[in-house]
Amino acid sequence: MKISRVTAQFPCDCKTVWDIVTDNENFEWRSDLSKIEIIDENRFDEYTRDKFVTHFRITAKEPYREYRFDMENQNMRGHWSGIFESCDDGTQITFTEQVQVKNPIMNLFVKGYLKKQQVGYIADLRKAGDGNAAEKSGGDDKMRNPEQTIGNLIDKQKVSFIASISAEGFPNMKAMLPPRKRVGIKEFWFTTNTSSMRVAQYRENPNASIYFYDKRFFRGVMLIGTMEVLEDAEAKQMIWLEGDTMYYPQGVTDPDYCVLKFTAEKGRYYSNFKSEDFDVLPMSI
Repeated sequence: MKISRVTAQFPCDCKTVWDIVTDNENFEWRSDLSKIEIIDENRFDEYTRDKFVTHFRITAKEPYREYRFDMENQNMRGHWSGIFESCDDGTQITFTEQVQVKNPIMNLFVKGYLKKQQVGYIADLRKAGDGNAAEKSGGDDKMRNPEQTIGNLIDKQKVSFIASISAEGFPNMKAMLPPRKRVGIKEFWFTTNTSSMRVAQYRENPNASIYFYDKRFFRGVMLIGTMEVLEDAEAKQMIWLEGDTMYYPQGVTDPDYCVLKFTAEKGRYYSNFKSEDFDVLPMSI
């Protein structure tokens, strides 16, 4: 049985960290996973980005103190535990993995693999807790780094919202897939149909806003600026993805495929029951 143990501190209270770690319905903060399938209240399966599955069975779950489960995949079986403790600077967690490999050759490198996985998990967990830590440190609710805070929030969302102005002067809102590309929090690129109502409205009036919402921490950000409709080959090719023919059957040259480029001028961030206005600075060259 190989054992790997790591201890880390987080600038968040125990409840915040516990909620992130134990909420299998919201796993987007995990950079190594593509999905989690919840089987019942005690069993779940994790799938890596390469679709490799590991089966888990929860064996202990004492809120804000202890979380344990058994795990097994085609290469190994074992146990995982997380011990949560309050400390002066937030929360301390000790993660322990004990595994037995099914192929003896893997004994040569399994401990290094486990340590690498733990380091990656802790790094992801720190990013997931960054938003709350910023609001709760030293009584200062202002963002210390808007580009980092807002950028992290945006990158974790699966849905974005874009707004345009109708001919009658009313705001129109639409849910979209996440932007295909962003540069800081200044520029965002989306795909859409050239024949859509949204494109017609932006051509008439480029004033626009986009919105992103983080349901886990009840945070959101609105960015205000202008939207351009791009139909040049370079812009279309830049954000084209394999599988886009589902929406644009004629491929990247489909006349009903175009790019929406949003340029932000200012924004408003909501978190911890407070709102904060901020300017979006020009990108440095």
